[in-house]
Amino acid sequence: MLYQATIERAVRGAPDLMARLVAHARASLRDLESRATDRREGERLTASRRLLNQCEADGIARFADELRAAFARMAALEPPDVVQPGAPHFDQIAGMDAAQVENSVENARVRHAVQLAADHALRELNALICGLLGLQQVQLERNPLRPAVYVDALAAALAQLLAPPAVRQGWLSLMSGALGQELDIYYRQLCT
Repeated sequence: MLYQATIERAVRGAPDLMARLVAHARASLRDLESRATDRREGERLTASRRLLNQCEADGIARFADELRAAFARMAALEPPDVVQPGAPHFDQIAGMDAAQVENSVENARVRHAVQLAADHALRELNALICGLLGLQQVQLERNPLRPAVYVDALAAALAQLLAPPAVRQGWLSLMSGALGQELDIYYRQLCT
């Protein structure tokens, strides 16, 4: 019962979380625009920020849907549809084109950055969630609230937006720092 309430709270909070991530990315893009020394780079950043503004509502809705779907997969113990956390394996890379390899490496980097930002509070949360699941030992992979699930949901939501892949990847990178901080705060709240 408490476990399900925790999951439902996370899903309800997804739109607000995504709105904060978009606001962070927007502010970061504005800052980068103001510091751009090359006119073309400034124009590229402005176009990215404007496109983010246009995609914001759709991104917020898609993130909530992706997070809900990820939690449902976890409850059914289904494997995720994305590359597993950590460095991509050779057999995963062999069938990819250069852009897919770059995205896979970038997603692994984002997962790692978010994990580091939320690590301290995550250790306590893992023990709590695994206890609610009735597990005798802490198993990170069984915690649906772990950072990798959020990163994968965010990447999946962004992948559905009508923006070029390089732009979406840039947004994901800008949002990763804020996501780690947001998750750290959220995990601390859950553990108190």
